Amino acid sequence: MTTKLLSFTPAKLTVKVGTLVTWTDSDSIAHTVTTGTFVLGSDGLRTSQNPDGLVNMPLSTGHDVSYTFTKPGKYVYYCSIHHGMNGEIDVTP
Repeated sequence: MTTKLLSFTPAKLTVKVGTLVTWTDSDSIAHTVTTGTFVLGSDGLRTSQNPDGLVNMPLSTGHDVSYTFTKPGKYVYYCSIHHGMNGEIDVTP
């Protein structure tokens, strides 16, 4: 099974184990897809971020990135460049 995301839309996604998730850059600005943890400030922007090393890929127009989720769990991801771009993927059995 394959699921596509336009940059970080939708912000929350639920998929089954074994799903290939593909991120497509929907604008002309470079981004990253980085999993890990972060803290949001009162303005909704990240004040800190801690990558976990699972996914850390550059994302740019014309260069989609993909990752197959093989274990159930909640995966939080963000763009390490833009502190307002965050998402979450819940992977179910």
